[in-house]
Amino acid sequence: MIDNTTKEAIKQQLIKFCENYTSDNKASTALGISNAYVSQIKNGKWDAISDDMWRKLSKLVGFSMEDGVIHADTRTYVAIKQCFDNSKLYSNVMAAIARSGSGKTYALDRYRQLSQNVFYYKCKRSTTPKEFLTELLRSMGKNATMGSIAALLRQLENMCERLELPIIIIDEIEKTKNDILYLTIDLYNTIHRKAGIVYLGTPYFKERIERGVERGRMCFPEILSRLGGKFIEVPSANSKDAAMVVRAHGISSELEVTEIVNDSSDNFRNADLRRVDRLIHSKKIAA
Repeated sequence: MIDNTTKEAIKQQLIKFCENYTSDNKASTALGISNAYVSQIKNGKWDAISDDMWRKLSKLVGFSMEDGVIHADTRTYVAIKQCFDNSKLYSNVMAAIARSGSGKTYALDRYRQLSQNVFYYKCKRSTTPKEFLTELLRSMGKNATMGSIAALLRQLENMCERLELPIIIIDEIEKTKNDILYLTIDLYNTIHRKAGIVYLGTPYFKERIERGVERGRMCFPEILSRLGGKFIEVPSANSKDAAMVVRAHGISSELEVTEIVNDSSDNFRNADLRRVDRLIHSKKIAA
């Protein structure tokens, strides 16, 4: 059962989330929950709200159900944050490539939690152009289920023009069909200099675009051009980063630190931070 102290902490995180929007109604739209829930929680009237809803809300507003926030400035985190800051401050369009398990998702979640006007969409294989745009608009607090692609782009442009230093982050872009890649051209043409855009992906995204350019495939040179002509290759987490994360979680025994680092790193000393997290969890359970 979730205690009142945790509920109060989630409530405060919800209040902080709502400050990114001009109304609670837009914030609830972005969260994908009823505005009544938002109102009840902010007013402390939460007796009828289930634990499942509290857990769902905690994830949506970026609150960790664990004790405290454990953070380490890994080189992956620092590089991704610099990329986001650049895009946000100067309305640049960029593509950042990060190896799986390097801590990309953590860096993204933390940036969304600590910065204002950060809008996000995680791509799926089934994503359609209309879903892509309607979900982006929903993340900004606007329901837009009707209209053509052109109309949705105009709505997105209008939303960006009203905000201070907005940034749109598109994650796992490599999973999408070519129709979404083609749409990035229209997105650039519509909101360039009105909002920053960062496309996050694995090295496969870079290979896919470059291969399309080499083969002369339609639109691929234009896509690469609108990404700035190159990809920002985020450094992978290494064994030093892994050790930093382990120590941040309170494991001070150098023997245990070394065991986790060795078990989570390959022959090139690249570390999988998902594996690090699992091994830390196992150590804590054993203790």
